Amino acid sequence: MSDISHEVAHGMVEAAHLHISAVPVWAIAVPLIGAILAYVIGRRSERARDVLAVAITILTFGLVASMCPVMLSGDKIAYTLHSPFTLYEPTFVVDPFAFLIALVTSFVWMLATIYALSYMTHEHARNRFYLFSLLSLAVDLGVLLAGDLFTMYIFFELLAIFSYVLVIHVETPEAMAAGRKYLFIGITGGLCLLAAIFLLYHYSGTLEITSLAQALEGIGYLRYLICALMLIGFGAKAGMFPVHVWLPDAHPVAPTPASALLSGVMIKAGAYGIFRTVNMIFTPPAEVAEYGATVIEHAATWATATNIGYVVIWIGIITMFMGVILALMQENSKRMLAYHSISQMGYIILGAGCAAYLGVEGVLGFAGGLSHIINHALFKSCLFLTVGAVYYRTSELNMYKLGGLWREMPFTALAMFVAVMGISGVPGFNGFVSKSLLHHAIVESYHHHGDPLLGFAEIIFVVTAGGTFASNIKMFIFTFLGKKPDNIKKLGKVKPAPLPMKIAMGALVASIILIGIMPNLLLSIVVPAAGLHAFSLHGIEHLAEYLTHPLHFFTVEGVLVASTELMIGGIIFVTGIRFGWFHWEHKIPRWFGVNYWYGKIANAFIWLCQKPITIFDRVVNAVYMVSAEKFLWFCKYPSTRLDEGIDQGYLRVANGFLGVVGPSTKLDEDINKAYVKGAKGFLRLAGPATKFDKDVDRAYIKGAKGFVDFAKGPATRFDKRVDKGYVKGTEGAVALARSPVARGRRVRFTGTYDKLTTFGADPIPTIVVLVSNWFIQINMALVGVVAYPYAFVNYILDLISKKPGEPITSIGEKTHQFRETYKPTMPHVESIGFALFIVAVMLTIYIIYIALEYLLHF
Repeated sequence: MSDISHEVAHGMVEAAHLHISAVPVWAIAVPLIGAILAYVIGRRSERARDVLAVAITILTFGLVASMCPVMLSGDKIAYTLHSPFTLYEPTFVVDPFAFLIALVTSFVWMLATIYALSYMTHEHARNRFYLFSLLSLAVDLGVLLAGDLFTMYIFFELLAIFSYVLVIHVETPEAMAAGRKYLFIGITGGLCLLAAIFLLYHYSGTLEITSLAQALEGIGYLRYLICALMLIGFGAKAGMFPVHVWLPDAHPVAPTPASALLSGVMIKAGAYGIFRTVNMIFTPPAEVAEYGATVIEHAATWATATNIGYVVIWIGIITMFMGVILALMQENSKRMLAYHSISQMGYIILGAGCAAYLGVEGVLGFAGGLSHIINHALFKSCLFLTVGAVYYRTSELNMYKLGGLWREMPFTALAMFVAVMGISGVPGFNGFVSKSLLHHAIVESYHHHGDPLLGFAEIIFVVTAGGTFASNIKMFIFTFLGKKPDNIKKLGKVKPAPLPMKIAMGALVASIILIGIMPNLLLSIVVPAAGLHAFSLHGIEHLAEYLTHPLHFFTVEGVLVASTELMIGGIIFVTGIRFGWFHWEHKIPRWFGVNYWYGKIANAFIWLCQKPITIFDRVVNAVYMVSAEKFLWFCKYPSTRLDEGIDQGYLRVANGFLGVVGPSTKLDEDINKAYVKGAKGFLRLAGPATKFDKDVDRAYIKGAKGFVDFAKGPATRFDKRVDKGYVKGTEGAVALARSPVARGRRVRFTGTYDKLTTFGADPIPTIVVLVSNWFIQINMALVGVVAYPYAFVNYILDLISKKPGEPITSIGEKTHQFRETYKPTMPHVESIGFALFIVAVMLTIYIIYIALEYLLHF
């Protein structure tokens, strides 16, 4: 071992210094405030919103990266938000472990936002997408930078709620169903986590994220229950088996930038919690890592960590193996990548389990798990972005319906190939670094305790790596190689990915290759993170050798293991294509899947909640019905008997009364008969009088007719003689009028004669017409007086507001227009004239009356 490695290791295990800085708070606050600003600005300008969203993610990444110098030295940054208005003061603590995950989270988020500039142009509700994307970034960093468990829990629940909106973004029935499952699993996991936090606080008296193993030694097996609750809570977000069922449904339906974030970085919040639980809370503090009596004193505490680590190893093994088996049988590219997220999370969980299982010698498991968190975020995000670029140009996610696209999308094809090499653990790419460390950890676990099951776990590890290569190379070959199918040929020439997409994919490709050939860049933060945990100085020195000599990764043994994995992957690929193994998903019975049993359990839980209540409700209803019927019968029977008795009494009284009044009825009938007989006799006596009356009527009628004939004859003759006299007089007047003298006078006094004749024939209308004409003339005179000033003022206003080339109406034309517009029609002038005529007549009569009264009095 070199002296440099020894010095580096000693430097890392020294007590960390605590720096007080608000940078962690600002790293959370910037995207939180920026989300609101982006939403408000986006309602007015989408262009400005897109620029602001990218700027916010770049600023956030810069704030997180600014803490790098402190982290490289193995120190911590802490800050507490003091407030006089709240009882709880959230704390934020950043160590190298949290910093490394926060750094890759902000980096991938920045690239996904740049990628979304092009991809989201074809999506709806873009303003909502950027709002919840930035909110999710803020709370995701809140989970990673929280300094206590309660602060972490608050951000953890907010992450489930905000990211739910990204899952259901397209709002299809499939997306809504996936969102409901995602939210249900997330909230259920959050409740388990909250219960564990309450128990931890009850038995330890603190919420700090630190080693609590010593405080929990006296509670017996209850500490395993607390650990299980925390693993379920964090594992639900991480996609850990068997609480992974939400992930294959949520990732394919979300927009590609959201899928990359969900799979690449958001599930890392769950992995971060698993590491904190297994490798910090339930393990002794870093101070007990020295060999000697201190380790012996904490033997019981290490035994608890060892037991937890063994279980976690197998959870990781099962998760990685089941994920890759299900991924091999997928035809939807995004769904296949979602299952690979489950499988890769198994690798990370395996690293945490090995670190706890090996105790002070578990540094390789810790380093491998932490490195794989970073590497998985890079190559899985790149894979999702490349699949999204293909979908953006072809609208197709079924890899069996694609092919031959490498000529038209060469950059995207290259990016997917690099990412496939990274996830497959090919030497020279980043996945090889972390998978080598993890393989060393599982082998060391097997040799350290000699458990044959752990030897079998190593075989599963290698086979799973081969299946990872087989499924991903299958996606690459079917997408970019071979011939174009007919559905792609119909699209014509497929355009390459837009520039923002290429920038995002290119940055991820560069990171994958850079870490692959220079793993010491990653280990420069991993080693300080390991120095804060209870690992031996010898183990940290061994890890530091990789930091100072990165070529130690590329040993013959490591390359041989990687080659074996690739060979197994090639065999799986060839035989799977040959025998159709990749299409077995629809042939497997539904009961074989975990999702089927989740449905059964959920239905049973609902039945268990509903059935007792339903039975109790039915019993209560039955009791109510029987009681009500008896009560009604009890109330109805006496009243019915009483009512019947009263009715019978009434009938008896009525019959008796009728018996009494019977003779009076007979007397009444006899009186009626007597009246009828008397009336008939009276009518016989009145007959002669009626005949006399008729004779008198006839005499009256004859007398009236005679009088009319007598009066009509002389009057008619007199009237005819008067008419003849009028006619002769009229003819004489006409003859006189036709004479020369009369004709001259008539011409001279035609107007006066016509007026007098009209006035004589009908004086009132004549007066009305005269008065009406007088009013019209007065009104027209008033209009004429107003018209010219109005036209002059209007002309001045038009002249002031005149536009170039616009004509102006002259004052004379405006005056004429005003007169025509306001020309009075006088609809009620006849009524006014008649009223004035009546008033004039009444005044005349009144004046005559006054004059006569005066004369008579005088």
